[in-house]
Amino acid sequence: MTEAALPQGEGGVVAGSAGRQPWRRRALLAAIIVVVVLAVAVAWVAFRSLAARGELEGALPAAEVARSAILAGDVDGAAAAVRDVETRVVSAERLTSDPVFALATTLPFVGPNLEAFRTVITSLDEVTRNALVPLVGDPEAISVEALLPVDGRIDIEALERIAPVLTAADRSFERAVGAVRSVDTSRVVSPVGDAVDELESVLAEASTLVSSASRAADLLPAALGADGDRNYVLVFQNNAEVRATGGLPGSLALVSTSDGRFELTGQASAESFPTYPDPVIDVDAATQSLYGGLTARLMQNTNSTPDFATAAEAIAAMWERQYGVDVDGVIAVDPVLLSYLLEASGPVELSTGDVIDSDNAVPFLLSDVYARYPDPDTQDLVFADAARAVFDTLSTDSLDPAALADALARGGAEHRILLWNARDDEQARLAGTTLAGGLPATNDGATAIGVYFNDATGAKLGIYLDADVSLDVDACNAESLATYATTVDLASSVPLDGGTSLPERVTAGGVFGVERGTVRTRAIVYGPVGSRVTTVEVDGAPTDAQTVEHLGRPAVQVIVDLPPTTSASVSVEFALELSRQTPPEVADAATDGATDPVITVTPLIREVPTRISSRDCGTSG
Repeated sequence: MTEAALPQGEGGVVAGSAGRQPWRRRALLAAIIVVVVLAVAVAWVAFRSLAARGELEGALPAAEVARSAILAGDVDGAAAAVRDVETRVVSAERLTSDPVFALATTLPFVGPNLEAFRTVITSLDEVTRNALVPLVGDPEAISVEALLPVDGRIDIEALERIAPVLTAADRSFERAVGAVRSVDTSRVVSPVGDAVDELESVLAEASTLVSSASRAADLLPAALGADGDRNYVLVFQNNAEVRATGGLPGSLALVSTSDGRFELTGQASAESFPTYPDPVIDVDAATQSLYGGLTARLMQNTNSTPDFATAAEAIAAMWERQYGVDVDGVIAVDPVLLSYLLEASGPVELSTGDVIDSDNAVPFLLSDVYARYPDPDTQDLVFADAARAVFDTLSTDSLDPAALADALARGGAEHRILLWNARDDEQARLAGTTLAGGLPATNDGATAIGVYFNDATGAKLGIYLDADVSLDVDACNAESLATYATTVDLASSVPLDGGTSLPERVTAGGVFGVERGTVRTRAIVYGPVGSRVTTVEVDGAPTDAQTVEHLGRPAVQVIVDLPPTTSASVSVEFALELSRQTPPEVADAATDGATDPVITVTPLIREVPTRISSRDCGTSG
């Protein structure tokens, strides 16, 4: 049929086309409705996201108020602040829980960002509901003052009351940290990824503190003699002569506990112990190879190994042999921690007339004492006197609770407090905390790099030693290779004339073959479990180094000499090579660990900055 023969409608329109117009109009209307619905949905999600973000931004200062109130013992203020946090977080949770928001999380591009935001909110909701709210729900449980010593005794019942609350809070923080770590930040925009990373860091730090507090509350009643009298060796590490766990164990004391009471019942110096002809404990060949045969024979060398459990066992065995007292555990602290504690106690006066406070304790104990009191025996007496004076002050109820809690938390985070328990079940409760020292046995959760220092000058030049550690992780080709490049920068601030102007007790007078004023340091770098050493350099040039398998890891030891005012850079690269024969746990370490590496380093007198960077695989090509 020709076009001329087709039926015509009015206006010359082909008959039948008019019948199709309603369908077109309906399709157009449907499209408009869909667009409007999508626009409304987008606006709805955007509005609720912004409202939720506003609630979170308001919750952060309230959380800080709650933290400060808890540490200050302000129970009512803490409870009010936590209620504010709870109200805001619950509101944010509701704003991001409706079906429209849930559907939006499944969309391309925008979905992962909304899902990450949602995870942030649920994680905060987790710690608010299951950690903060229960904590302030029992006014007696969060009373820091109730945990302070009164007349040399700590209330064991108060510790037992708070222990289950802290245990529940510990588990809550663990769940929240795990949830945030599960977010794939490679699929979100930078601002969201940065916020997730920042929250992970904050939660992880808080989790570490809560975990340590939980385990301490769990262990302290027994440690304080709730089930029978106990004895602990308290070791004061002298950072002026660096050791892997901190410093030379120059001054020691015996702390005896009974039914919550604790007192200093004996004191000694490292010089009080002989050099034993045979090791006082069994020491593996790797430890002896890296740290020498005196590790378990000479008190001054016991903590050359970074494995505090080994060091503490040797210290306990030596004390038992020398004084015939069974030792239930070892506690190690340093003068930097003492300076933090003096912020809580205020100044203390020594029998010499010297007054130490939070500002001068470190320079006095680690430098001034050598110039003021040249006789080594007098120096030992000053150290012992300082230890007793601070201990006596901390045994009273005249402490600032907030300052004390802050000092202990800060000292724990900086590895300036280390604990070892002779009872296996109690020691197991310390495993994985900063209080236990050492390195984890696997790469589960994170890939740990250890950087430790031992003085090889035989001097007290640690006050002039500074360090800086950086780690560059490249796991972009993790199917074949993941590398961990560790750089350790060391610097000496010994004056140019330090060899002659500093006391001989400080420079060691060259008796160990080191030129006066030079700082000789053994730097030991531990790689990930299952890795191997690929390169070792000093100042960019290959160097001789000792490599030993220790603690289930490759350990590289390099000796560095630093004349006055000089510096040096040690670089060690480790590789995790993967193949079809690679055990699954090692393969997981290369990928999972690369996203969450950690660095453990010997605490020096001044903070050792650590930096971790990872290659951006998205732009690696």
